[in-house]
Amino acid sequence: MLTKEKLTEIRERAEKATPGPWGNGLLANGVYTMRGNEICSFDGERNKQSNSHFVANARTDIPALLEHIAGQDYILEAILDVLYKAKIVSPYKVEEADNAS
Repeated sequence: MLTKEKLTEIRERAEKATPGPWGNGLLANGVYTMRGNEICSFDGERNKQSNSHFVANARTDIPALLEHIAGQDYILEAILDVLYKAKIVSPYKVEEADNAS
């Protein structure tokens, strides 16, 4: 399970990275910014095309996934708030479950 702290670390790394989108060249030997600056190279690696495609898309995929998680967390908090107010769920039981993971 990803903790809030871990998600914060991931978000901070994504925000510090060279702005995207990134792309992989026609030969897929590396990953480049849209201005043509090389991010990394996969010359000589067996899966260089798949690797370069994965890394190039990670620049936009990771922020999108973080936003999706934030949206899901918001919905979950709203649902739990309703359940707490209806006294269906105790906030103490939820905190215990969070601490167990």
